[in-house]
Amino acid sequence: DDHELSEFLERFALRTHGEALRFVDDLFHQPHRFRHALAWGTRQQFRRSRVRAVVRSFRRDSMLVPSDLSGLAMPVEVLWGGADRVLTPAHLRFWRTHLPRHARLAVHDRVGHVPHMDSLPQLVAGIEGFVQRVATEPAVRPDSRAVPAA
Repeated sequence: DDHELSEFLERFALRTHGEALRFVDDLFHQPHRFRHALAWGTRQQFRRSRVRAVVRSFRRDSMLVPSDLSGLAMPVEVLWGGADRVLTPAHLRFWRTHLPRHARLAVHDRVGHVPHMDSLPQLVAGIEGFVQRVATEPAVRPDSRAVPAA
């Protein structure tokens, strides 16, 4: 709802170094050893007028709706950081509820919002596994009929 969206977007204000530290800590499974430098840089980025304009532009009608996900016909695998504290449990429920039946949602408990920085080997393994499955399994359409691989 509008209140949840407003609270979510408020997290990006980063008015103080402490707020930026909390935000950076929420990105990772465990505190990053360069958390102060990352907080400083993140705060600088979010102070840029173009970035602030993008954050201000988010509205409920610009967010994904169930049909945006349920109608996906291509192979889909979502890699979700189970330790992500930027996105909320409601975000994960939305994806779980509305992805098509053929899609996979892999939640990695020890991975945060930035898997490429938190657990690169696990991210690469997940992407490689997906590519191998897509290359060897017949494609499945949302109506659950298998179609031959190209």
